[in-house]
Amino acid sequence: RMPTITGIEIVGNTDAADGIELIGTMQATISEVLIRRCRYGVRLATRNRNVLIANTHIYDSRPRGIGIYFDGVNLHQTNIIGCHISYCRQAGIKIEKSEVRNLQITGCDIEYNYEENTPDCADVWIDARENTVREVTIASNTIQAKESPGGSNIRIEGPDTPASNKAGLITITGNVLQSQAVNVRLTSCRGITLTGNTFATGFDRSIRLDKCRCIVIGSNFLDYNPDYEGHRVDGLSIKDSAGCVVSNMIVEACRAGTPEFGGAIEIEGSSDIALDGIQVLDPAVRGIDVRNSTRCRISDTTVIDRREPRTMTEAIRVAGEGPHNFV
Repeated sequence: RMPTITGIEIVGNTDAADGIELIGTMQATISEVLIRRCRYGVRLATRNRNVLIANTHIYDSRPRGIGIYFDGVNLHQTNIIGCHISYCRQAGIKIEKSEVRNLQITGCDIEYNYEENTPDCADVWIDARENTVREVTIASNTIQAKESPGGSNIRIEGPDTPASNKAGLITITGNVLQSQAVNVRLTSCRGITLTGNTFATGFDRSIRLDKCRCIVIGSNFLDYNPDYEGHRVDGLSIKDSAGCVVSNMIVEACRAGTPEFGGAIEIEGSSDIALDGIQVLDPAVRGIDVRNSTRCRISDTTVIDRREPRTMTEAIRVAGEGPHNFV
């Protein structure tokens, strides 16, 4: 009951070294600790309750290491507050094979959790394909990295079920998300709010939704800042999803799409998607592309190419199979 670890440094000396492991604890508290050169900085396993990790530095992991690892744990009520979690080679925070409820990740700097040329790295990775993760807040963090194959700043995925209901009831708000293949990747999720975030430098896309239900995306800025050079693509892709709302967004200078298909905002094989109050400015090819989708609505939206010479070929295209779409 309330084991407390504070004011120490832990350094791993082998590739199998772990920093702190918690099993069967109640109200464990980790604060003002530095953990580095470990496989897992903090490993949460089997069963715990009411874990608090605050004001802690987890830095420079071993190969394929993880900063904070929810490893097959049953865990309710976890706060991760005011931490630096950086240079962990697989993930900064990862949940896998776990039943997790009531998780708050707030006020943290979660950066450069990737390994160059290594696939599937993420700063925050919630994998609910073999259990359930719900009731999560990710707020007021700086989350950025560098490009890695299939990498993400935030990656959340559930099993491929019709209801997409194993990963959900999640709020992602007030974060700076930057510099990965995909800034936010949601797969088979349900009930997620993604609002008030700043996106920059998505090398593949800013946001990808695949097989999701009941997602709200609003009041975000998909940023193009001339100081950030490189081969960024940015943009929003929604595929095989239903019942989602995208509103009050600015999408500027997005490079997504080809002359044949795609654009700054892409909707494919989906139904009941609403786009409202969006500014799509200076898209490379196409502003909004809706393909093989049903009952999608686009309203109160500006799509314009202000550059000279102009490259946008179409502002909005609705193509393929699917009735009852409204522009």
